[in-house]
Amino acid sequence: MLAFWFTLLLSVAEAENTANPTVDTIMQSLESTQQWVYATQELSLTIEDGKKTKSYRMKTEMRREQEALYCHARFLSPQPVANTQVVWIDRHHQDDTMWLYLPALKRVTTLNDNNRSRAFMGSDFEFHDFLLMNIPQAHRLVQETDTQWMIESIPKQESDTIYSKWITTVEKKSKSPQQIQLFQGDTQIKELTVLTTNANGLPTKSMMRNLQTQSQTTIEVHSWDTKTEISLDHFSKEYLLSSTPAQ
Repeated sequence: MLAFWFTLLLSVAEAENTANPTVDTIMQSLESTQQWVYATQELSLTIEDGKKTKSYRMKTEMRREQEALYCHARFLSPQPVANTQVVWIDRHHQDDTMWLYLPALKRVTTLNDNNRSRAFMGSDFEFHDFLLMNIPQAHRLVQETDTQWMIESIPKQESDTIYSKWITTVEKKSKSPQQIQLFQGDTQIKELTVLTTNANGLPTKSMMRNLQTQSQTTIEVHSWDTKTEISLDHFSKEYLLSSTPAQ
């Protein structure tokens, strides 16, 4: 489920050594070629709507298994939302699972398809955005320059996402995404732009802009760890109900 955003952050995009890779080869390098089993990140989320700015800090954990991708996010600050948590379990051959824990209510809520179309913590990301790269899709090259590819992706089943298509701009040199344009029908409604990358070409700061509301959300990654093992217990209702925040 988190593959749309977190795969962009942690993907080790190693396209085949060919002067003219196919569209599927390029996209497979973005979607599938990942060298981690466990991944822990600390990041900040800044939401701007033109009137006010909200900032959050959060910790995310992911574990990749053969049958599913397990994801857990915990908000660290500010205090009113501290310990709010979300768990995604993206199963390859079964229904997915998504749980939300609100510490004020001390209750876990199961999110259904209607819940997933709402904004994530009031940001410009919706739960649907975290699903895109894992759903069946077809690709075609719409434009190529000396430095970039622009690749259109269309879901094979319309019911899998609220988007009719998305166009990814990929830098040839780094084989990394620079921008993703999200459409409903023929109208572009949102745009994800990579602002900064690290020495390996991996995005460290990116911004999602809502073209309808003119609001924007910036995500900045402060640290990540792909060596420390993460227990499967972290992706359970029992873990969400735990009163002790993860260290």
